[in-house]
Amino acid sequence: MNCCNNEHKTEDNLISSLRKLVGRSEIYGSRPSLTIDVCSERQVQLMSEKEIQDLEEEQGRLVSGFREVIDLISTSQRLVVVHNSLNDFAFIHSKFLAPLPPTMNEFTSSLLSVYPHILDINHLMKEIGLFNKMTSR
Repeated sequence: MNCCNNEHKTEDNLISSLRKLVGRSEIYGSRPSLTIDVCSERQVQLMSEKEIQDLEEEQGRLVSGFREVIDLISTSQRLVVVHNSLNDFAFIHSKFLAPLPPTMNEFTSSLLSVYPHILDINHLMKEIGLFNKMTSR
């Protein structure tokens, strides 16, 4: 399907295709065929707008779904076990909770207000010296 810029050209293409069909000069396989140009400039714009709108709606559903997961974890008040998650929590905080605070103490306080029980395995291993023993072997 080809799209054209003006309706006059579409009419010319249709007439040309009809002449070829009647004259049996345009064949697809063993059957006569007809090529019809059905897109106008406006239809192309509408299709593009529809595709963009569909993509935006899909993105909105994904973000909304992720936000629901964050809220469920937060309201459950359960232990969140992570490994070296500072970057992950910074991203989640900036995209779904609030802009990142200017200091680390404010960030920690804000994060703990949403997720009061966080256990970072990497930090824990460093604290008890287990990380150093594992890497020195």
